[in-house]
Amino acid sequence: MGAWKKRWKQELDAVIPPLDERVKNAALEGAPQISAPVKKSFFATLFADRKRFAAALGACVCAVLLVCSSLFFFLSPSAPTTVTAETILVEINPRAAFVLGEDGKVSNVLSMNEDADVILGGGRLAEFNGKTVEQAVELYADYALRLGYLDVAGLGAVRVASYAEDGRLRSVSEALETYFRTKGVYVAVFEETVDKVNFLTELGIADNGKEIEEELKGLGSLYTARQADGKTAAELETLYREWISWGNVKEDLELFIEENLSAYGEVLPAELEAIFEDFTAENFEEEFTSLINLLDGLGVDVSYLRALYELPTSVEEYIEKTGKRIEERYDRLLTEGEAEYGEFRAEITAKDYEQYVRKIEAEYGSLSAYWAALKKNK
Repeated sequence: MGAWKKRWKQELDAVIPPLDERVKNAALEGAPQISAPVKKSFFATLFADRKRFAAALGACVCAVLLVCSSLFFFLSPSAPTTVTAETILVEINPRAAFVLGEDGKVSNVLSMNEDADVILGGGRLAEFNGKTVEQAVELYADYALRLGYLDVAGLGAVRVASYAEDGRLRSVSEALETYFRTKGVYVAVFEETVDKVNFLTELGIADNGKEIEEELKGLGSLYTARQADGKTAAELETLYREWISWGNVKEDLELFIEENLSAYGEVLPAELEAIFEDFTAENFEEEFTSLINLLDGLGVDVSYLRALYELPTSVEEYIEKTGKRIEERYDRLLTEGEAEYGEFRAEITAKDYEQYVRKIEAEYGSLSAYWAALKKNK
């Protein structure tokens, strides 16, 4: 230690008296001591308060359920989309509405004109029910082709329509395109989605605020039978006169005469052609009677024509008479078209078919315009 420090210490010791031993050994007094409380654990605090415990327990249960439901949603296989009922209209010239159940299968087919009655009559309707709509529409197109409603050697079009935005219209259209390509027939398929009111109008049904399938329930499948439903005897007579009008039976009459008068050569057909030209809606009955008498005088069996001309007196008789004619027409068309239907035709490739459709669109602007042009020319 330095000399000055040693001397300074000696001087301090001389000035400050030594501490008493009792002072040295006395306890030092300081700031008052505050005992910190013992911190309880989270679970001790939670279980001490029943309300807090109940609230926390409920929150835990909700959290567990939320986690479990989330895991189920992400990890379990997704459920299939629920299929709703739908009705699809197929229009060749024979027009028919295919009513589908929620399983996508056909529960009924409604004929929309007499030509469709030819396809669906005679118990043939049973062939369609229970099939998928794609299968049923293919079968319908096959009948139309077989009976000559579609020109096997020419060009044609089919319209399919529905009111459902995300329904089966596309799959039906694709099925028809595949069918026509396989048959080697150039038929364009035009699909169209329309609103409910216009769709019902096309079906000839008033909008009563129900689902379309509900509106169609209880309706008879065949067009001619639905037309007669609930009619009085006088109304049936009027309806039947319209049904056997010259414009309606012209094709059948020509076929009947051709089949029965082939042995007469060219002389008689010219005379008959003059009678045909004189037919109008106003003089049909008179001219039709003259035709029957002329054929009867030549020894032709005209019992079919006489029965056709006789007016029905009840709904049952109306359905029987029209049903018989529909079946006779079916047999005649089937015999006439079977040979051409059965001819071999090479399958059309997808590329050729697409080029065919593009050509139509380039010429007419759209398949819709092409369809309208074909309808106008029929």
